[in-house]
Amino acid sequence: MSRWARLIAAMAFLSAMCGCSVRQVPTADAAGPSPSQLVSLQTASPPSFDIAECGGGVTTFGPTDVLRAPPVLADYASAVPNVLIATVVQTGPGQWSIPDGRQPDLTTREAINFHIYRPITVAVETSVKGDAEGNLVANLWGGSAGCVRYDPGWVLPATMADGSRWALLLDYSPDGPNGEMTNDLMIIEAWPVTAAGVVKTPLDGDLSLTAFESAVSAAGDAP
Repeated sequence: MSRWARLIAAMAFLSAMCGCSVRQVPTADAAGPSPSQLVSLQTASPPSFDIAECGGGVTTFGPTDVLRAPPVLADYASAVPNVLIATVVQTGPGQWSIPDGRQPDLTTREAINFHIYRPITVAVETSVKGDAEGNLVANLWGGSAGCVRYDPGWVLPATMADGSRWALLLDYSPDGPNGEMTNDLMIIEAWPVTAAGVVKTPLDGDLSLTAFESAVSAAGDAP
């Protein structure tokens, strides 16, 4: 199990111990696993929905009291199987990490096992670590489905606009029915890349693409 799988499992455990945050928020306008036998969640087809139908507000849901240190490039790059420079092609609608796409009952303990994600299609420019190429889909945790907004408990981009360029750290997603690892990729970190080719990292500062690739290569793989 990768470091990230252990982190996600710990988040679920802490959520179970502390409870899930459910609060009403006014709306503005009313190394990877073996091949899995699980069906990819990316085959789900969520119904179209207008959040205006929520009326007085949406429910914000997610783990509570989960803290994560700001990401240091070397530590994070060594812990994931894929690091890419890529351009966003399309962002899909938010959907629940349940094969049938249904919303869980947020009043039950079952709800802590699930989250909302958005499938992000990206065009790979450079595979800095791993062998990804062409277009691929990775799940970005967080977002809204129906009248529920999910907060994953760590900082990820609220939006990834079509055509925007990113440095992406990807791992396999523990989205199986019982938390099993799947072959779906999830975005662990997404750092913007400027038009001048500068990666905006939170702790390592602004890095040229050459410096970024060198840092990832030097990081190697975590034991």
